[in-house]
Amino acid sequence: MVMEQAAQNDISGVAMDHAIAPSKLRNVKWLLLASVVVALASWSYQQFAAPITMSYAYSDLSISVIQEKAFENKTTVTALSHPKNIRHMNTLASGRVKTISAKNGDLVEQGQLVFTLESFDHEMTVMDKRNTLQTKIGNLQTKRIELENQLMDRQSKMANAKYELKNLEQEVERLSKSHSTGDVSTAKLEQTKARFELKKELYERSVKQQKNYEASYQVRLAQFSRSQENNKRELAIIERLADVLNVRATFSGRLSGLSVEIGENIAKGAKVAELHSPNEVLLTASISENYINKIKEGMLASVRYETNDYPMTIGRIDPDINKGSFTIDLHFTGELPIGLGSGRTLNASIFLSESQNSLVLNSGQYMRETSGRWVFVLSKDGQYAQKRPVKLGRNNYRYVEVVNGLEAGERVIVSSYSSFIDMERLKLNH
Repeated sequence: MVMEQAAQNDISGVAMDHAIAPSKLRNVKWLLLASVVVALASWSYQQFAAPITMSYAYSDLSISVIQEKAFENKTTVTALSHPKNIRHMNTLASGRVKTISAKNGDLVEQGQLVFTLESFDHEMTVMDKRNTLQTKIGNLQTKRIELENQLMDRQSKMANAKYELKNLEQEVERLSKSHSTGDVSTAKLEQTKARFELKKELYERSVKQQKNYEASYQVRLAQFSRSQENNKRELAIIERLADVLNVRATFSGRLSGLSVEIGENIAKGAKVAELHSPNEVLLTASISENYINKIKEGMLASVRYETNDYPMTIGRIDPDINKGSFTIDLHFTGELPIGLGSGRTLNASIFLSESQNSLVLNSGQYMRETSGRWVFVLSKDGQYAQKRPVKLGRNNYRYVEVVNGLEAGERVIVSSYSSFIDMERLKLNH
């Protein structure tokens, strides 16, 4: 029986199982946990504490030195030059194009002939108006001549009456002397005096009538003068009406948009061309909608043309957003650049605020790659470049403002970080 029990125990493996003490089991668990902690700590150190370094050629990098200088808070935009004032040419009459005297691009003076029209109906209308006016002018001139002749006739009669009165007065004086010597009878003298008194009374009445007539004559003469002036104005209007078939430049400037052809019928009021002064130019620019609340009318700006900068101000602002941008006008405040015409593309700077001294760093590709949150800063000996968190502020096309994280005199890599953006440190090979 004992041998059978032992054989069963050997077969079942009971003889190989022995109970382990609890204290020994706890020690094994602690050893395993410690091994895991050590492994994690080692991995963490390698990932976060130990710098990830790579070598890079110093000559392939662009380096900027942090410096304090006047920071111009501005943005740069691309602007297009346009004519400042555009005048439209419209026809004043309908007709068929007869001749063309100018072409697009010509500099024309105000009143210069551009092309002519022909219209039978218009020409007949002008002819009828001219004939009617000429008849009116002729009748008026005839009446004026009659009035002047009447005045001259009355003046002649008055002169004759005055002469006769004077002679009769002298006759009375002569007869009076002869009467005193008895050579002339009293009856004859009295008869002559009566004739003189009557003549004198009639003459005095005629003088009053002549004064009234001459006053009336002056009124009628003024009326004739006014009528004559009206006729002159009407004649000038008729002549202008005749000249509307001659389409002339309404403004001195450069001609554009002229597309008429000989024989073409043009309607009255049709827009046929444009004129603009070559010496009056403005710029238009499209700006990102991010600046919609920063751009104000009257803000200062400048534009570079060839080798010079020219001051400008912001004029009209169109707040409508189109494809993420809005449009502004820029006006020159001083001398216009010589030779600047329409259709030129220029770089313009818009000053968003006044300049002030700040720590600045050259702008570059790194700004877009890091969003300005960190940069690579060179060690003092220039052997290494270490990634460093920073806070950068305003930027313009050339500089970015340093808020904190960098000091004056430190050197920063400002070229692209794309080749080493995941590195913590660079070893620079000189």
